[in-house]
Amino acid sequence: MPGEAASKPEPMQKLRAVFDLLKPIDVQFLAFYGAPKCEPMS
Repeated sequence: MPGEAASKPEPMQKLRAVFDLLKPIDVQFLAFYGAPKCEPMS
């Protein structure tokens, strides 16, 4: 039937984190994801 494939629901993505926009975002990001792993420059 025409349009049947378009009405099929897409699977939802998982919620990974919720951030409070009234608080510093960098502190919240580091608390949830941790510090990024960086290679030392030589």
